[in-house]
Amino acid sequence: MLPGFRWCDVRALILFVSIVSAFWGGYDSCYGQPQVVCLTTTRMPCTVDRTVEDRYVPNTFDREIVRQAFLLAARDVFGVSTRDESLREPMPEQTTNTAMLFAMDVANLQTKQIEYELRFGDKLLTKGIIPYQFSSTHSTLITSADRAEQLARTDFVDALKTVGLRAAGRDESTPPKLPAEIEPRLRQMDVVSQFLAIRQAHQAIAEHGEHGPAVAALTMGYANLSQLTCFYHMSLDVAFQARAILYGTRLIQMYPESPLGYWHRAYAFTMLGLTKESIYDLETADTIAASHPPRTTPPWLPLIRSANKFDFKELQEPALEADQWQQLAIFLWFRSVEFSGSEYLAIEIGEKGLRVAPGCLRINSGMTRVAGVRHGHKTTTLPLIVLPNYLNDALTNIAEAADALPLPTLDEEDPSQSPIQITRLAMSLVEQSGVDRHLAEPSNAVLGRLIEEQNVLNLSSRAMFVRDWLGSDATDFLDAVKDAYQQHPLAPLISACALRNGGGGYDAFLSEYDPPDTNFVSTNPLFARVPREVNFKHTTNGQFQLVRWMTYTSSEPDYLSRMVLEGPESQLKKARWLYDMQPAHPYRFALLIRRDWEDSKKHLDDWKEFLEHPVVAIELAQQYETDGKTEEAEGNYRRCIETAPDFLAFQRLTRLYWRYGDDEGAFATAKLFLEQADYGLNHATLCKDLAYSLMSEQRYKEALPWAERSAASGAEWAEQTLAICYEGLQQFDDAYRVWVAIDERYGTNREYSFAARTRHIDLATAWSRRWEQLQAKYPDETNPERRLPQAFQWLLEDKFQEAAGTYAAIHADYHDPYWGFLTALSAAAAKDTATRDAALANIVNRDFSWYPGESEEGTSLSKELAKLLQQGFSKGEFDKQAFVRLVGENSTVNQHWVMMYSFAGRFLELQGDEQGAIPYLENAAASGAVDYEPVILATDRLRKMGRQPLTLHRRFFNFGRVVQPQ
Repeated sequence: MLPGFRWCDVRALILFVSIVSAFWGGYDSCYGQPQVVCLTTTRMPCTVDRTVEDRYVPNTFDREIVRQAFLLAARDVFGVSTRDESLREPMPEQTTNTAMLFAMDVANLQTKQIEYELRFGDKLLTKGIIPYQFSSTHSTLITSADRAEQLARTDFVDALKTVGLRAAGRDESTPPKLPAEIEPRLRQMDVVSQFLAIRQAHQAIAEHGEHGPAVAALTMGYANLSQLTCFYHMSLDVAFQARAILYGTRLIQMYPESPLGYWHRAYAFTMLGLTKESIYDLETADTIAASHPPRTTPPWLPLIRSANKFDFKELQEPALEADQWQQLAIFLWFRSVEFSGSEYLAIEIGEKGLRVAPGCLRINSGMTRVAGVRHGHKTTTLPLIVLPNYLNDALTNIAEAADALPLPTLDEEDPSQSPIQITRLAMSLVEQSGVDRHLAEPSNAVLGRLIEEQNVLNLSSRAMFVRDWLGSDATDFLDAVKDAYQQHPLAPLISACALRNGGGGYDAFLSEYDPPDTNFVSTNPLFARVPREVNFKHTTNGQFQLVRWMTYTSSEPDYLSRMVLEGPESQLKKARWLYDMQPAHPYRFALLIRRDWEDSKKHLDDWKEFLEHPVVAIELAQQYETDGKTEEAEGNYRRCIETAPDFLAFQRLTRLYWRYGDDEGAFATAKLFLEQADYGLNHATLCKDLAYSLMSEQRYKEALPWAERSAASGAEWAEQTLAICYEGLQQFDDAYRVWVAIDERYGTNREYSFAARTRHIDLATAWSRRWEQLQAKYPDETNPERRLPQAFQWLLEDKFQEAAGTYAAIHADYHDPYWGFLTALSAAAAKDTATRDAALANIVNRDFSWYPGESEEGTSLSKELAKLLQQGFSKGEFDKQAFVRLVGENSTVNQHWVMMYSFAGRFLELQGDEQGAIPYLENAAASGAVDYEPVILATDRLRKMGRQPLTLHRRFFNFGRVVQPQ
């Protein structure tokens, strides 16, 4: 039994005596000193309109730095336990004889101040503001933390006294001594070890009052815990961040003339990824140490300094050296490359990290974020095996935390039941944490929530991998583990992972779903995997995500995870802002070079120490290649490969050689890459790129070995490469065999598209088989998924009136411009001018801003093409110059581009200008999107004109040429 529970028994006795004797004291009652102070978490205000000058932005760290200061005062001044809704601890509905329920509203007025109000019931206890104070050496976070820590010693103490709390008495008869187990536990980078170290440090303060070693341990423990939990679906990590910074600041206040506090707060800032603040604290500590030399310095101090520089080479030696702080060293080594942009460094160092710290599933989560499909199998399967084994090993310590109460055990004989058993273990800990029992700090509920969150993260990561990377159905997997996550706040979103990408069916899971307050939800991919237009019970996913996107924490993982997903302008802005968080982050320099090369060129001399980093060197190489400086480009690509043999460096160097006519250099580089480890399907991708590049020059025989090597991966697109190569070699039987194999494995319709494009097999027979499949899958005759393929088959059979009728009906319901074009062209072929003109008018006049199926660029192109076709039908001629301007001679080739060429060619054919139509149709056919209907339509029309269409992939995927080979 922990000492903390004996202390709780003493407090219970004191409470009993106080209830009997202190009828005059307390909080509008005769309860006496309570055992627990509870604090709810209220929604932060959010100004969605970004044009408003005074905007409220829900920065959850700002909320937590004030809330946690209040809880710190309750714990460490008044000796009561605390319950925190931000940590999903059980909360009473109202104040009871053992618990007091407080509420705090916090708002962040962007760039100006943090505003807060503390209430107890209907009574306003205190309110105030924390103004932002900007500095060139650190962000406003430090001054906010300083002010919040001061509140924990002044205003919040006074507020708690006004409702009847009394400062705790401490045992000062013996000098405080920190339990010997704390430091070894702080060195173990796993959640249970950190939780237990934190609990022991809190117990030491409860018994003896605040003292340096205990506060230092809390600073480190909460900082570690915040980083270990930063990928959980619910944002527990933000509360841990704030506690770490507050205790580091408290340590500074306790010993203002010692570097001790600054060292420990610097540790916390580094763990959070706020290296600029860490550097500031370390410089302050160095100044103090120069005049007041300390007797000892922390052994982890050199690791923090290296981590702040993101110097992965400098961190390598201590990370691989077997000493007491090796787990911290290897974790910081991984963190130095995790968001660098180098897949090789993140995975190679991550694997080394897991061998040293197998319980650190945070490393595995970071690897999952960057891993490709091949390595993703491992990173999403491993935690399902590791977590039950880890918890079994930790059960003795967990039982100690639970005061030896009975806990569910994990059945190692039946691993399939492990996730469900882990949830039962977690919920048992939560249920033990009522406000009238087990009052150690943090509560057992926090440990239960930590275990629950890791378990649910493991399950959802695997389900998303099966669906998004494998393109498979995750239903069986999720059905087997549903009991493990069904009580989680995001359970409906996890269940929705069973749906295949691009499909519907979300209403069945989400129409009655009421998502949790955005204050509680971390930046995670679950909401992003759901179409934005999907309706929840009271909002849409798009509206929820908009507010969530504005809900910032202050940590590096959150910031960089968002930055990677944003557009070029926003990335550039955030890369510049990143200086105020991490001035030495390599990804910052890489983005600045990528997004603003002209300005970056002026600073290269100042950035010399960072330019050797592989992710910076590869961006330099790309810019030099664009500028035609091939020698500089080649040198930087080779520097990347020497340090971090990433796929991107090999791919771009291969492309450089190919584009400038050095085919042998390209082939040699690709062969060298095939000797490297493959973390995804990168070997197959580079072989595919070379195969298409060769095919674009009709060098099919040379392309075949590369296509075969790519297809050996089993990926659908890789097997497609081989089939296309066979078609180019006129080996149609071999091509047909591959297309049928793809259909059997992936449930596609490549046999039908092969028949439609090549007529090598009978189209009617292929359509008959497909029609049987459609009827079985969609028994409802009105289902568009059944009607649209039928309409396209009618187009190929020249049954234009039937096709136009179906397309017009579907266009009327769904308003997709694509169906509008097919309606117009089918109706024009059937000489139905009314239907033709109505369809084009609908595209031109409709507002598509709400429509989820069209990008802004795609909508604009569709409208402009519809206008050109309107004018063409009315005037009898097609404005080819306007069309060229619209698509752009060097525009990015995508499905919009292919569609426009195909439809423009069909228009010219309908106008009787077959010779004018041929180049447009050939452009569409040669794009190589083999099962895209506009491509099939183009090949069909070319064949009916007596020409033999070729699918060359002339524009998709290949590297292109600047200089032809000699």
